[in-house]
Amino acid sequence: MLAALPRFLEFLALTLSIYNVGVAWALAVVHYPTWRDLAPDQTGRAARAHLVRMAMATTVPSMFAYMAVAMLVWVVPHPGTLFYAATIANLVNVLVVVWSLLIERPALLRLARGADDARAMRRIVSGSFVIALGWTVESLIVLWIVLRI
Repeated sequence: MLAALPRFLEFLALTLSIYNVGVAWALAVVHYPTWRDLAPDQTGRAARAHLVRMAMATTVPSMFAYMAVAMLVWVVPHPGTLFYAATIANLVNVLVVVWSLLIERPALLRLARGADDARAMRRIVSGSFVIALGWTVESLIVLWIVLRI
């Protein structure tokens, strides 16, 4: 049973990472750009509803993905290059979280308070691409670990 744990964690990390990539790209390409077309009084309401939905759609699954990827370093013994790849994947996750907390979240909160702020909107739209790219890189690294390329 324990012998299968490393592969299970790898596939779990990969599955959750791919989910995050799909959600991030959907937000970056489809969801956030449509906010530009909202009237100022609608933007705050949309941002507030979005923040509530984000908790279940992205925040909770991404926390599980972060834990699964972290386990690739601290629980699953990976030799040499795979260890470094898992460490880099974790660093990418840290950068995505920092970016989200410093750039995305304040801009979302500003809009949620009803501010008609074009700069905050630009930060959300462009920042979502940074997050999507970060999670894409992280998923490719985890895929590389799973495939042992």
